[in-house]
Amino acid sequence: MKRKVIATLLAASMVMSLAACGGGGDSGSGSGDAGNSGDSGSSSESDSGSSGGSGDTIRLVNGKIEVDSQLKKLAEMYKEETGVTVEIESMGGGIDIQGTLKGYYQADNMPDIFVNGGSTDFGNWEGML
Repeated sequence: MKRKVIATLLAASMVMSLAACGGGGDSGSGSGDAGNSGDSGSSSESDSGSSGGSGDTIRLVNGKIEVDSQLKKLAEMYKEETGVTVEIESMGGGIDIQGTLKGYYQADNMPDIFVNGGSTDFGNWEGML
């Protein structure tokens, strides 16, 4: 139950941040994997069992690097209240986020929550959301 609540709250905050920045210019046509995530605290090394999860960690992949610090603050506040750790993995700067997510899927390493850049991205996950 708590997991669904935090997922909903984080998704809502991300939608609000997208609306606030105008939602313009989809960078989905960027060049492949132009490096790893722009996040200095990437959870890729500490994400063992995150998709099967023990319930005490939620992993979120964020496609808007400019809201990374705000999401991390929210994650800290949520941990203080619930004891549940929320790992924020932000990507940006020309990274092919959908390609990275597909790689996570193939490696059985999907995050609990991830952002789609637009309606075309939902087609990649049809029947899985």
